Formats: sequence, C-alpha cells, structure tokens
Amino acid sequence: MTPSINKSVISTRLIVCLILAILSPFSIADQQWKTLGYDKGKTVIGNRSVSAPARNTLYSCDFSAMSSSLDRPWVDNKGVIFFSKKPLVKGHKEWNANIRFEDGLPNIAVTGDGLPNHATGDFPIKPGSTAYQYDRNPNSIRAQRLSYALPTNPEIANKPGCLPMGTIGIALSGSVFFNALDADKRDAVANEILDACEGHPQQHGQYHYHHNSPCFNQGIEGEHSPLLGYALDGFGIYGARGEDGKIITNNELDECHGHTGSALDRLGDRITEYHYHINNEFPYTLGCFKGVVDASMLERRPAAEGDRRIGTEAGEGSGRDNRRGGPVDLSIVAKKLGVRERDLQHALGPPPPNFKSAAKKLGISEHDLQEAMQAARAR
Repeated sequence: MTPSINKSVISTRLIVCLILAILSPFSIADQQWKTLGYDKGKTVIGNRSVSAPARNTLYSCDFSAMSSSLDRPWVDNKGVIFFSKKPLVKGHKEWNANIRFEDGLPNIAVTGDGLPNHATGDFPIKPGSTAYQYDRNPNSIRAQRLSYALPTNPEIANKPGCLPMGTIGIALSGSVFFNALDADKRDAVANEILDACEGHPQQHGQYHYHHNSPCFNQGIEGEHSPLLGYALDGFGIYGARGEDGKIITNNELDECHGHTGSALDRLGDRITEYHYHINNEFPYTLGCFKGVVDASMLERRPAAEGDRRIGTEAGEGSGRDNRRGGPVDLSIVAKKLGVRERDLQHALGPPPPNFKSAAKKLGISEHDLQEAMQAARAR
C-alpha cells in the first residue's frame, strides 16, 4: 500500500470518527460496548499484589499491593463490573484536538495538546449529580504540551519494566493512557466515575483513559482490532479483538497484557510484532512495559503523579499530594544497582544523561539503570 493511499484511508477514517463524535458520540457508545462485549468488565477482589510482573495484575513502580475496592452498586461480589449500571459524567464538550505522529528513524515524533478528538463530559463533576455521589473529581480538562520520541523499531527489554502513575501511552485520539490504578491504589475503572467516552481529567487537566473507549475507532466486527495508540516503549496498543476477530482474554496475553502476532500498523501495513491489547479484564491496558523505555520519555509525562482527589466520606481519595516528579536521589539508585554513588554520578555526567553509555561504564544493563532511575523518581 502506497503512503498516499494509506494517508487517504487514515484521513477518511478520522473524518468519519470526527463526524460521529460531533453528531452523537455518546449515543453510539452503548452500541459499541455491545459490539465489543463490553457491557461487563472484570475487576480484582482483595489486596492484590502489584509488586512484580504477573498475569491479571500490573507491575507498579509506586505501590506493592492494591487497596480493597469501595462498595459500588455496579460491582458484584465476584468482581463483575456492570457498566450499564455505572453512572456517567454527563455533558457534551467539544475540543480542538491537535496530535501529530511524524515517522522517522530512530523515532516517531509525537506532539500534541493532550485534548481528545471526541466530545467529553463536563468537568469538574457537578455537585448534586448522581456521579458526584461517588466521585467528586474537582478537575477541569486543559490543554497540555505533549512531546515524545517513541522508538520506530521497539525492542523487547531483558525483563519487564514497572508502570508509573501518570502517562504510560499515547492514544491516537490525542489524549493519553494511564495504568489501571487510581492514586488510592484501587481499580480506577471499577471505582472512579468517567464520562461516556470512558475518560476524565487529573489535577493538571490531562484528560486520560484507564481502559478502552467506545469513542475510539473499534474497526470491523469479526476482524482484529485497529491500533488505538502506542505505549511509551513504542509497542502498539490495540483494541479487544485478536487475530480471530474474537474478544481476547487475559489467558491469551502475557504478564504485560500483550503478545506477538499479526496486525495492521498506523499506516495500514501488515506487521508481525509484539503489541498490547485493551480488553475488559483488569489491568485492561498494560500490565507492565514489555519493551525498553527511554527514561527521558517518563520525564516528559504531563502527569507523573497520577490522579489526585479531594477526599470524601466515601473514601474517593485521600487528598494527599502524590507528586512523583523532581530530582532523582542518586543514593537510592546507586544502592539498588549495587554501585557507588560517586561512580554513578560520573557515569551519568551532565544532563541530559546518555543511559547507554552510563550503563556500559557501570557494567550494568541500560534497562536496569533506567528502571532504577524511574523507581527512585517515583519515591
């Protein structure tokens, strides 16, 4: 397929999606959920560990175990989420989304304002609404400055990497993906109240998703789901259907919520490589990073600290400041890597650091160095 044809197909699909979003984005949501089999979801019961890569959980950079879920009338005692019973943040606000993907080597340059190409609910959540009874999200959606360089040819890491709070991937819609946890270590999909496109803003105004959105282009029923975005390691994030056109389950995916298989890339070309799938089972999007993540990409995240809430009697948030940004404590990194802090400082040199060169000087893997830096930054 020639580049011009690919761009035409992409433009046509985008125009169709935008028209649908403008005319009736919320009215088509129910039908799309039914098409996906997403009228129900599956959360976790109890204080599940998130301290290591494993199927049916996620590997967190910030927490060791989840908190128990709140008592929600749309979640039964077996952990089944009934989406049709869950309140939505009502409203219909349009945005001028601006997202660009510029292909090149060695990276795909991604820039944008973080706004979605579909309508959203009205945030902050309005007092007196049904949604407000369960979630008093005080945040407004605001434009951001997104700038990422995702590897054009992503590589599998020596071992899976942990997921930070905040952005873990970029959606083709223009907004971003967060992992499945809220700031109180609970399943965000089961506990938080979202709009009809399954998104909401955090305290800096970044609109984001914790799982699939009925406002994404879900492709053709019976076929492999289309690309929905990219994880920060460069691997694609696809919808819920696998190669056989059926909803893919966690048992068919690895500990990072992905697998190696055939799919169409953003330009419509057939590729066979590792990719992630979003389905309706916790952790919904990624369970961990399968590929090598450039630590500088984590520095560019508009929301490294994740969601923050004003506390309520319902326990909807602690109100604490969960900021994860700022300088890295190299003493923590050095201790984790088993090297001297002075040697670490010398290897890293002045900013921006060259992690590949630093890892070679220290006699360790680049992945281990980046993971240790990321973990220290999350403290």
